[in-house]
Amino acid sequence: MRVLVLGATGFVGSAVARAFVVAGYQVFGTCRTEGKAAALRRNEITPVMCDLAKAESYAEALEDVGVIVHCALDATAPQKTDAIVVDAINAACRAEPGKTVIMLSSIWMYGEQRRVIDEATADNPPKLIRWRSSHEESVLRNECVASGFVLRCGVAYGRQGSLLSVYAGQAATHGSIRFPGDGANHMPMVHVDDIARACLAACESNLLGPNVFVVSASNVMVAELMHELATACELDSMDNVAYTGKPHNIDLFGRCLVMDQKADASFTRLKLGWTPLHRPFCDDAARYVEAMREFL
Repeated sequence: MRVLVLGATGFVGSAVARAFVVAGYQVFGTCRTEGKAAALRRNEITPVMCDLAKAESYAEALEDVGVIVHCALDATAPQKTDAIVVDAINAACRAEPGKTVIMLSSIWMYGEQRRVIDEATADNPPKLIRWRSSHEESVLRNECVASGFVLRCGVAYGRQGSLLSVYAGQAATHGSIRFPGDGANHMPMVHVDDIARACLAACESNLLGPNVFVVSASNVMVAELMHELATACELDSMDNVAYTGKPHNIDLFGRCLVMDQKADASFTRLKLGWTPLHRPFCDDAARYVEAMREFL
């Protein structure tokens, strides 16, 4: 089966594309430069050179596959570009009905919650990503989509580390780590390769219609996370980790980082047969930090 991964050269998208290659799929991946295209070819992924803000540059690729996995994020204009991408996905599904569409989303879409988050939890997205709700809903409601999935993923770690690499970089450059809040909140986390396996499990499931799944492996108190990160970076967490308090209202990203969230992926394990395989970050921080350092 032919699969198109949108954002195939990104942190999560590259892991997703590799997982589908290993499983025997014919994988296509979007990219913007010849250098990124060469990297895809080295991993047996057929590059689709395009600009996600210009739907005509990848519309044909969307129509020509049976599975679409949307992992892309335009850091400069996320809402505007994602609206173009989602409209293109919906148009491709109307032109060639019967596709499977998997959209990677964030556990942050549930916002701050007093109870443990699962698929029954109502969305309460923070302002930073509130626009995602209508985009995800439009795909799930598209009657031409045979199987639609939105995977609400915890904070990803592994290899280059994404979010955690910011704080590993602080440790390397400044010899200290600064994190918003007071460290008392919790953060659902999952290894990037376990996210990729969840995408594969969704694709290979027999589930039709709209589906939303929580993809998370562990709930970590931020103070413990920063302690283990600092220790792995050879810093004294008592002296070299500073909590900067409540973020200002205009710091939309910081306000997401201080949300207190705990997630339960039991339904995902049951319905998709998915089980996280990688050790939690705090159980093997030294190895994960060593990997991140190779990308800094």
